[in-house]
Amino acid sequence: MRYLENSKASNFIFGEAIYEYSKNKDTKLELIKKDKTIFTIDLDYYFRDYKDLSNIEKKALSLAKGEILDVGCATGYYIPKLKKFGIVDAIDISEHLIRIAVENGIKECHVADIFKYKPSGDYDTITLLENNLGLGGTLLKTKKLFKILAKLLKPDGRIIAIIRHTDYKKKYYSSEYLPLWNGSLGKKFRWFYFNIKFLRKFCNKFKLKLEILDEDVDEGRKMYLLGKIQKLMQLSFSKKTLVNLYLQYLVILLIF
Repeated sequence: MRYLENSKASNFIFGEAIYEYSKNKDTKLELIKKDKTIFTIDLDYYFRDYKDLSNIEKKALSLAKGEILDVGCATGYYIPKLKKFGIVDAIDISEHLIRIAVENGIKECHVADIFKYKPSGDYDTITLLENNLGLGGTLLKTKKLFKILAKLLKPDGRIIAIIRHTDYKKKYYSSEYLPLWNGSLGKKFRWFYFNIKFLRKFCNKFKLKLEILDEDVDEGRKMYLLGKIQKLMQLSFSKKTLVNLYLQYLVILLIF
């Protein structure tokens, strides 16, 4: 068994495995957890039609509007529906996944890293489905992700996300995985999971307001649809305005 030592090896393995699956349905991709548990990824998941999506996914897509950014678009299977609600940009770090999207005529998908992404403008809607709020992997990098997302939103914009809730007593946890494909081990990577109560407080730190719109259960774990992670309205006043407001307040007190 050989190792792929490139820092992006895990991304390459995922993309290559899914691309191979698009040509050969016998392709198998596995993830090895830290406790040595091995589970097989259902690669057919990345080739679903709209009718195959869960109800919570369909609801999430219906909430998008305006200028839309889909983060972690994979093969682009959400994009045909998103296009009905606005103008879509879709990004993924894997060239192989974007190749599949383009081969299927989904031209809105392109290779980009959200941590380095520099769009020409801000967005009305940012979607992170498939638990993609956890793509930072660690608490530090997740904080960086939220800062970036907040900056990419228009003042009245919203983030639409689906997360897998952790029922553990911890506020959050970071899980480590080692991908295995065709006898090759990729680089270990981490995924971040939120406790829903902690996520609400976490959003507030970045001046974002969280609203839970729906929930479901998948393989025994709760999934939440976060349909309104929006910027908190901020009022700014000049010193002169504040003085005037204070004087008006004093006048009102004197009158009453």
